[in-house]
Amino acid sequence: MRTVSIDSIVREFIKTNSVSDQKYQIISLGSGFDTRLFRFMEEFGNKLEGLKYFEIDFDQVMREKGRIVEMKPILKELSAAWRPISFDLNEGINNEIFGDDFDSSVPTLIISECCLMYLTAEAGDKIISWCGETFKSTVTFCSFDPILADDLKSDPFAKVMLDNFEKRGLDTRSLLQYTSRQSTIDRFMKHFAFVDSFTMLQLETAESLVSKQQRREILIKAALDEYEEWNLLSDHYILILAKKQ
Repeated sequence: MRTVSIDSIVREFIKTNSVSDQKYQIISLGSGFDTRLFRFMEEFGNKLEGLKYFEIDFDQVMREKGRIVEMKPILKELSAAWRPISFDLNEGINNEIFGDDFDSSVPTLIISECCLMYLTAEAGDKIISWCGETFKSTVTFCSFDPILADDLKSDPFAKVMLDNFEKRGLDTRSLLQYTSRQSTIDRFMKHFAFVDSFTMLQLETAESLVSKQQRREILIKAALDEYEEWNLLSDHYILILAKKQ
């Protein structure tokens, strides 16, 4: 559901901006081995000629991803828009890391898919602030992260989720500071300057982004036989769209 929802947002952004010779860009924070760009290159083809797609992650990750792309002819063929950047986002973010292809004057979509939760709260705040202050054209920040209850004692699911993160050695720094829906809203309202529109969706209410057929297929693949399980899971994740024009 998370992938299909974000794909829907990216697809709409591309359709809106892939007109005439207009330039536009997508910045994926903590992209890892995500294949979204290559899937959309295959889907849209020449319509993506004006797109620059920046992916930012640790040097080791981006080097390995680059090696895989070079090894696979089909990926290399679909990588014209790809701009990989090796950078530790805990150091914040700045214009210089993007190189000459970066343009703060064109429409921009920023994707943070389970990325902010692994950064220090300070680093995450600086990134959100940079996104709100840098761009002279329309910028949309799409963020997907887990949330917890204010009182973990009343939220056993969240406690189990945190225990699982800890067992895997995952550092969920921001998650422990921005735990609830309201604290997440406050974070964006404070740091993402001059927000014109703000949408927050829990996964179970993201039906506007996912067709009924897609939803049905997802639930079958997830092997969930009770909607209560789905509701419990989806209640602990939110999808945020903060837009500045």
